[in-house]
Amino acid sequence: MVYTERLVAMNLIVGKAFALVMVASLARRLGWDKVLFECDSLVLCKDVLSMESSLLWAASGMVDHVRQCLEERRE
Repeated sequence: MVYTERLVAMNLIVGKAFALVMVASLARRLGWDKVLFECDSLVLCKDVLSMESSLLWAASGMVDHVRQCLEERRE
């Protein structure tokens, strides 16, 4: 598990996005087929699941990375 309280981030959304990146990267590395993400940020969840450009400019690179990890497992 990754807890955002342990991360140093400039804002809450960036911290939560960073936690998602860490977990998505771990799932990719371990080859997990199914992963359950739990996040209390509806904005971040919608952004990750959206097919459009990230609305969260401060976390857009991290959102793109999570999307890429999820897309690889979908194929």
